[in-house]
Amino acid sequence: MLDKIIYIYSMEKKIEMLDLSYSNLLNLIQPYKVSGRTESTAFLHWFLVNLYRLDPMEVDDIVCDGHGDKGIDGIYINNNEESIDVFQSKIVQRGNKTLGDSQLKEFIGSLNQLTTEQGLESLGSTSNQQLKNLLIEHKGVLDSSGYSIRGIFVTNADKDSNADSLIDATASSVKLEVWDKSFISQMYVASDKAIRATSELSFDVFGLDYAEYNVDNEAKVVIAPLSATDLVKMVC
Repeated sequence: MLDKIIYIYSMEKKIEMLDLSYSNLLNLIQPYKVSGRTESTAFLHWFLVNLYRLDPMEVDDIVCDGHGDKGIDGIYINNNEESIDVFQSKIVQRGNKTLGDSQLKEFIGSLNQLTTEQGLESLGSTSNQQLKNLLIEHKGVLDSSGYSIRGIFVTNADKDSNADSLIDATASSVKLEVWDKSFISQMYVASDKAIRATSELSFDVFGLDYAEYNVDNEAKVVIAPLSATDLVKMVC
């Protein structure tokens, strides 16, 4: 007969929101700021490594930001979701500046070019060698109907109501995701995040009625009445 229940639980730690203000963003992207690479390009590198969890060397082959990029800063073949992820990244320096619909409209125009043969030919005439190489490398996927094209707009600004309205209005014809300041902060998990601390508690159930269940012969579940004084000990 049980006289106590031992319970191990994880202690929650306060999660601090990621600071994507311009001054702090410069610190975040510093490891990706190499010669000839713009701040927006470094930001996209940081995003792909820390949010998409791609290898830095793989990211080098994805990003094509620069002169003549036709509004396309990167192309990634997402085999897991059977999509062609097309990126554009923008950095704002003022904390109160928001993302409206004008830049998204231009990005949608770039996405639509990838859906027609004429559009692909136009993009292929670019002077941006990285973009040209990506179009050649992924020509087979771009020409097929098996993978859908998805636009990923990355920015350290928050989108406004105009951006939301455009996304809703074009949802049936264009796959578009906006990773703005709030969403990136919500989804970001630092690679060096510490494992949650755990704690052990014991509950006195001597003389009380309880039920025991074995779950797949791997775990034991005990259902028993517990005193309020025991429960308050779980507060971290």
